[in-house]
Amino acid sequence: MSFVELLAQVPASTIGSSEIVSVSKETNVAQVLDILREKHFQAIPIQDPSNATGFFGFCDVLDLVASLVSSCKDINSNSFQHFISQTVADVSNKSHKDEFISLLPDATLLDVLQKFATGVHRVALSPEGSAISLVISQFDLIRFASENFDKIAVASTTIKEAKLAKEWVLTSRKNERTLSAFKKMNENSVSAIAIVDEEDKFVANFSASLITTLNPDSLSKIRLPVADFVNSLHENNEDFACKATDTIQSVIVRVLSHHLHRVWVLDDRNHPIGVVTLTDLCALLLK
Repeated sequence: MSFVELLAQVPASTIGSSEIVSVSKETNVAQVLDILREKHFQAIPIQDPSNATGFFGFCDVLDLVASLVSSCKDINSNSFQHFISQTVADVSNKSHKDEFISLLPDATLLDVLQKFATGVHRVALSPEGSAISLVISQFDLIRFASENFDKIAVASTTIKEAKLAKEWVLTSRKNERTLSAFKKMNENSVSAIAIVDEEDKFVANFSASLITTLNPDSLSKIRLPVADFVNSLHENNEDFACKATDTIQSVIVRVLSHHLHRVWVLDDRNHPIGVVTLTDLCALLLK
């Protein structure tokens, strides 16, 4: 049995989380940032009692980045205050990148994977006209895949063979300001940027999720060079790197071991030449 055939037989409700942490539409951005940081979430559902599902939609870190750069045209406390005082309903889907998607409870994991392969990051299971019962993320699906490597034909395929080393990725110099890096991310509709030095060598991963580290007391951090901002968080950036000769299976293991949402592909000179995202992995798993 192939992996796709297996997915077609397994109910979507087999994976995901039924413990749904949510916020009301009136919750402000500062509170949302606190919850996302504390729970290590990338997104949070927004309650709406007037909706049959009980929810208004999702607010994710890409929405927050879009709102940050829209509010903070330059670096000052007043514009940052406007950003964090907005309601979560104001910023929901501001990035236009990750709309609210719900599936019926009888959906299979294949239905879920087909959504994830298009770039959807999470889906909700919801009986028609009823409240959400489960939220499933790309990470949940990748974890399921790791339990079934023997059924995945592309598991032994290298990144190069899968054509994920594209010779070009979006980068920022390590001395660019953090706010500028967030702006570049938003302008290019991506969820992460590779930080490089003067020789274009990989220095650090800079992702949209890092916005959750900001609060009124850490406002000054968006003035920092982006490499200093990342270093202040004590992340091990070696975890985010791989080679084009690494297999898809090894990338999945790395992603799960370090709870990553992407891995940067480096050449022999440590220049980033590609990036493998969870969406890329989901698309490959359909083959």
